[in-house]
Amino acid sequence: MNRALLKQALAAAAGLARGTIATCRPDGLLEVMVGDSEPQALACQVLMASEPGASCFAEGDDVLLAIVPGSGSDGVVLGKVGSYESAPSSIPEAVEAADEEADGVRTIKARQIVLEADQELTLRCGSGTVRIQEDGKVIIRGEHVLNAARGTNRIKGGSVGIN
Repeated sequence: MNRALLKQALAAAAGLARGTIATCRPDGLLEVMVGDSEPQALACQVLMASEPGASCFAEGDDVLLAIVPGSGSDGVVLGKVGSYESAPSSIPEAVEAADEEADGVRTIKARQIVLEADQELTLRCGSGTVRIQEDGKVIIRGEHVLNAARGTNRIKGGSVGIN
C-alpha cells in the first residue's frame, strides 16, 4: 500500500478529513470543501478555544475536521493546518478594527484583550516601561509618573514607602 493510500485509510478510520474553508456562514457554521477529485461542501461547527475570539478562521484556510455523527452538523473543525512558521506570532488580525493608519498608529478595539506571558510582560514606549513579573511584582518607570483618579485614590500594601 502506498503512503498516500495509507494516510487516507488512517484518516478515514479516525473520522478525520482535511479541507479548505469556502465561507463563514451567517449562522456561525463554516462551509468546508473536502475531497480532491469531487470536492463536497460540509457545514461544520468549530471546536472552541479556551478564550473567546482565539480561533479566527478565514476563507481559504486549510483546516482539519472530524466527522462526528449526531453533532448537529456535518463535522467539527478542530483547527487550522499549516507549518509552525506560518502560525501567527502577534495579535490576531481578526480582532475588530485592528487597522494601521497612515501615521503608524494601530488601534485594537475589542470587548477584552488578554496578553499573557509565562515569566514577564513588558510594555515600553520611549523611556517609559511597565513590567509585570510572574511573582506578581509590577514595576512602572518613567520620567514623570501621574497617578490620578476622579474618586478615591488608594495606596495599599504590606508597607507603603514614599520617597
